[in-house]
Amino acid sequence: MCDSVRVLDEVGVIALYEDRLLRILLQSDPLALRLIGQADLTHRPALEQALRRAEQAMTDVLIDLAGLEFIDVGGVRQIMDLAGVLAIDGRKVLISGVRPAVQPILQVCLWPQPANLQVKNADGQDLERPDTSTAPAKDPPERQPATEYD
Repeated sequence: MCDSVRVLDEVGVIALYEDRLLRILLQSDPLALRLIGQADLTHRPALEQALRRAEQAMTDVLIDLAGLEFIDVGGVRQIMDLAGVLAIDGRKVLISGVRPAVQPILQVCLWPQPANLQVKNADGQDLERPDTSTAPAKDPPERQPATEYD
């Protein structure tokens, strides 16, 4: 984990965390977190720290996942927790740039989706809720009461 933030060549962008699997960047205007690489169990403290930093900005938060190849359920839960905290103040979280490899975990974990959370895929389209219905198309026939046999 980085002990200090590192300013990058991009104006207004600092590296909050960097290791061989994950890089977390903070952009100041507009406020955005960029996750690049793979976020797993080992990255939860760094992700938590980055999300808390974004929370303190007192504005809506953009989380850019265009460079993210993998995130585990715990990482998605951390983002959901941030959305819950920001909702108290009427702030929003926009997750953008969701790549196809990351879409399934988000589709499963982000529903029910908080009203202040918007998720867009890499094409800028709203991420659709997966069809998880297991109910048959028609109502099942009514069951007949059991009869006794002589």
